[in-house]
Amino acid sequence: MNTITVKINGLEYNLKGEECQEYLQKVATYVDNKMQDLMDNNEKLSVSAAAVLTALNSVDEMFKIEGIYKELLQKTKDIEKNEELLKDQIQYLKKQITHLERV
Repeated sequence: MNTITVKINGLEYNLKGEECQEYLQKVATYVDNKMQDLMDNNEKLSVSAAAVLTALNSVDEMFKIEGIYKELLQKTKDIEKNEELLKDQIQYLKKQITHLERV
């Protein structure tokens, strides 16, 4: 278990996780940058509101990426299925050629 102290919006947090410290820092930096962007664009936004909006925006991004991932996974499966069909057709054509050569 890795433990790292990170700063988000000027406050320190202790993160613990199975991931390496570099990854945990990357996650914290991402959250900090998103919060800062929101707060820079709306000076009246409270820290808690910025945190909630950061969470909502991050989950929105995650859901969109998950959708793209599922589409790519389906396309990969379709390509693999087509590859198998083409292999079967090649085998069939090779047999036809062999048969025609014998005639």
